[in-house]
Amino acid sequence: MHDIVILAHGNADPETKEKAGVNYRSELPWQGSTLVDHVYKVSSEFGEPLVVGGPQRDGWRQVPGGNSFVESFTIGASLVTTQQFLLVTADLPFLTAESIQYFISNSDPDAGWNYPIIPIDICKREFPNLKRTTMKVREGEFTGGNLCLIDQHAFQIARPIIQQAYDARKSPIQLGRIAGLQTLGLIAATKVLPKFTTLPALQRAVGKFLKSPTNAVITPFAGIGTDIDSYEQYQAIMRGSES
Repeated sequence: MHDIVILAHGNADPETKEKAGVNYRSELPWQGSTLVDHVYKVSSEFGEPLVVGGPQRDGWRQVPGGNSFVESFTIGASLVTTQQFLLVTADLPFLTAESIQYFISNSDPDAGWNYPIIPIDICKREFPNLKRTTMKVREGEFTGGNLCLIDQHAFQIARPIIQQAYDARKSPIQLGRIAGLQTLGLIAATKVLPKFTTLPALQRAVGKFLKSPTNAVITPFAGIGTDIDSYEQYQAIMRGSES
């Protein structure tokens, strides 16, 4: 059993705030309730989640969010009691208990960071109208998911690095200094020479950056990576759910 942290404090973009009347993406209406209600219900099958930020709910274990993603992440991580904890974002309308169970069952217990990746062909088949950020390697083309199984010790080691990377997110030069040339080189290679870049090599590079072993879990569940970043995406998902 792992503690579960749901990050629900992600601000809605201006268009979503204006047209949907919500402050947080987790508040967006979904199937008679909201996105965070859906994620909470699904996650509750694996334990009692801790919700960080978002709309207040009676009966939930919930704490205020921070001023940034990293702050909210740190708040949640500081309150877990198990050695590993499951981090979930609250903007996943198609998250299922089956997809969470698959991810956990195929994670490496010795890795500091387990994260899901989804073959892009599966995403295109299930959600053809949604754009994806992808990465090509020798093993295929993948997009990332919005779960992570994290070892507490690994998080404490990586927290300063994560904060530095977040602070430098708008400066490619500074990010390069933090991530290191090897990591940047491998990422660049996925764009121009994907057949010469392997998934294990990327995992080692990311592990070196985070100072803990990492493990990418290839999952067939596209819903794990189908989050909502904009009002346009939300409309596309709503249209798809009604068809």
